Amino acid sequence: MEEFIYLEVDEEITSIIDRMHQNKTDRFGLVVPRGATVLQSVVNLKLIKKEAEKLDKAIAIITLDKIGRNLAAQVGLPVYDDIKQAAVTVAHGKEQKISHANDVIEIDMSQPEAAGEVPEGVNVHYYDQEGTVAPGEEKPDKNSQEEEGKEEKEKDEAKSAPPAKEPDFKAKEIKSSPMKTMQQIAQASQPAKFAKKKGLKRKIIFALAAAALAAIVYWVVGARAQVTIGVDAEPYEAKAPVSIDATLLGNDTENSKVAGTLLETTVDVKETLKASGKKQVGEKAKGTLTFYNNDGVDQILASGTTVINSGLKFNLTSALTVPKAVVSGGAIVQGKADGEVVAQESGAQFNLPSSTTYTVGKALISAQGGTAGGTTKEVTVVAATDVSEGKDKIIAARSAELRDALKASAKGLFIIEGAVNYSFTEFTPSKEVGAEAENFEAKGKIKAQIIAFDESNLRVVVADKAKKDLPPDKSLLIDEKDVITPTLTSVDLAKKEMKLQVVLSSHVGAAVNTDGLDRKIKGKSAKKARTLIEEQTGAKNIDIKIRPNLGLLRLPFLASSIKFKLDYVNAAPEANPT
Repeated sequence: MEEFIYLEVDEEITSIIDRMHQNKTDRFGLVVPRGATVLQSVVNLKLIKKEAEKLDKAIAIITLDKIGRNLAAQVGLPVYDDIKQAAVTVAHGKEQKISHANDVIEIDMSQPEAAGEVPEGVNVHYYDQEGTVAPGEEKPDKNSQEEEGKEEKEKDEAKSAPPAKEPDFKAKEIKSSPMKTMQQIAQASQPAKFAKKKGLKRKIIFALAAAALAAIVYWVVGARAQVTIGVDAEPYEAKAPVSIDATLLGNDTENSKVAGTLLETTVDVKETLKASGKKQVGEKAKGTLTFYNNDGVDQILASGTTVINSGLKFNLTSALTVPKAVVSGGAIVQGKADGEVVAQESGAQFNLPSSTTYTVGKALISAQGGTAGGTTKEVTVVAATDVSEGKDKIIAARSAELRDALKASAKGLFIIEGAVNYSFTEFTPSKEVGAEAENFEAKGKIKAQIIAFDESNLRVVVADKAKKDLPPDKSLLIDEKDVITPTLTSVDLAKKEMKLQVVLSSHVGAAVNTDGLDRKIKGKSAKKARTLIEEQTGAKNIDIKIRPNLGLLRLPFLASSIKFKLDYVNAAPEANPT
């Protein structure tokens, strides 16, 4: 053989044929392990032979599987016991011919199920363990049995010896699958109920082992430890200006900024508002006045010129030229002309007698005459204040609803109610300002906005600022009982920013160094961990909680799973106000 192809126990026929196509040599051997799938079917072997003929290649089967050798020989394929035998035979120009008629598989019939499935076309002799010949068979000769046993022993020794190095062949490990023993064949014949019990027992054992392994893995990976170190402390109040910025993706503790979230909600509104404006809608007084000119030149009065009497104003309805004054008989005679006027507003108060005099606004020009026809009638109209104040009333009526909607959308975020901004994105009154109406309808859409934030983030930022202000020998002892009080300073929704003044009521105590402590105590017993913590921190009040608590009383093996918390003990009581 020029090359050998080593097959897997469960290799499919399609894979074998593909590898035959890929092989470039004209002569090669297929090395097949015992119990291989391809040796269990005559059809598979016929397909291999047919494909080899189609490719015009000479192939041989090398296997220790007796049944496989028998079937391969029946389809006309050359068969060898081992690679060395195949290589030597070809090297001498020979091809081994095996008498397959005498290649017999012997099965021990003393076992209940010894007569299992045997491939079609294979000769089988049946005998019991004591050598009793089965019906229709001759008892094997003792000498021949000994010779066969000796031959098999030599083959087994040859197989156990290290294989000779064959530099011309491509080496690959042969994964063989030994044939079933007679005991295994007998066990397979036990009643189904025993097989089921055995299978169930294996499943239970496997399940218990898997559960135990899962529990161990879960504890190693999922175990958590909270180490609380008690420190003598006293009350402390920290103050800090903080910005809530909705443009940030995370906290900026360096600049005392907390990431915020801009929340919005809208509601459609439709309300009836009351008009409160007043307007006179009576008739305007009219009259013809005589205009006098004491000037030496003609005076031209434009249309709309205002004439006034005691605050009552009238307008000239058309342009008028008042001639100049002249001297006649040694006396000055005023120039005069008549012009029609109308009151600027309606009302009976504009009805004046004919003796009434008026100022015109030009020097040396005056007027005299009466007016009539003015009537008084007052109606209610929509005032500008009715619109602006109406918006405020509508927002006030719907603010609680909008606030609740914002809180629902906040999903746990903190909201300062005084920071909510309400505005109309749409507003349409049914009457314009100045229109006569007792009531009018307003439709619109109100938008409520607020910048919400995580209160714990606010605590972190304020605490970080407070820690920087503390002396180096002091530690800030943050606790869930600490009180944080934010006060709104300003809101700029255009910049998505809200400014707060925050007060944190906490405690301070002696500084405690926990650097690297998690790596020291990981995997240690709780007792040993307490000793190590006490040695490094000097603390006496140490509490260790391990979850899940499986009774191991041992800290997690991952340092990242160990968290430290400083708690205050023996805190000095706050002074009561007197």
